[in-house]
Amino acid sequence: MDEISQIYSISERKVDFLERLRRDCGALEEVSEQQEGPAEDRNVLELPRPSANARTRELMIRRIDRAIHQIKANHEGLPGTLNDLRNSLNDVS
Repeated sequence: MDEISQIYSISERKVDFLERLRRDCGALEEVSEQQEGPAEDRNVLELPRPSANARTRELMIRRIDRAIHQIKANHEGLPGTLNDLRNSLNDVS
């Protein structure tokens, strides 16, 4: 049972890490926008299109969101598994 408790704790830390990573990706976007400068300072003839960095950040954020979702789904099932294990052990003893 301690192993399941450890798995539960580890999954909490994974979600925390991924949520911080997602915030960092958002911060990268803000830094990128600050480095590009205000829109009025840019060439008027330039067509706005997302840069490769913007596409990469967007892809990273989607992947992080998917990982968070999967870990949370697994995480939510662990208390039930722990209870089932406890009940089974109580029945055997």
